[in-house]
Amino acid sequence: MFTAKTDINKEIQKELSRPLYIVSIVTLVIGIVGMVAYVVLGTIFDNPEIEYMLAFSFPFAFGLVLLITINKLCKNADKIPQYNQYTFEEEYFMATTYRRGENVGTVKLYYKDLAKSRESKNYIFMYLNKYSAVAVAKDQLNSDELILLRSFLGLKLV
Repeated sequence: MFTAKTDINKEIQKELSRPLYIVSIVTLVIGIVGMVAYVVLGTIFDNPEIEYMLAFSFPFAFGLVLLITINKLCKNADKIPQYNQYTFEEEYFMATTYRRGENVGTVKLYYKDLAKSRESKNYIFMYLNKYSAVAVAKDQLNSDELILLRSFLGLKLV
């Protein structure tokens, strides 16, 4: 029916990781606020309980590790030049991955087998399972193709 090409790069990884990025920032802030409160209360009272410090160090550490991981994933996304070529049909789509200009694989996926679909500002993400997704750049589709793809995926028609 129609085709689209999407480069796999840092921008895709940023938009795909945006919900996790928000979670990491929130937990990091909660941990920092809790630890600062612990230090302030520790100067006011003689024997502050160490359990309070530990309780807030876990969200801080979790948020920090998650933030570092997301940033590393975004940096690594541009190291290997690769792109996906999609061919969309009414009940399925074909995704062919090219890495360094070489075809490394093609897969046929039915829309009904996707775990979920999500649309961001620049991409439509089609989740193969809870954690893996393929992305289609919306600027590679004309308005009619975008409407068709949204209807195939059950997304809200804009």
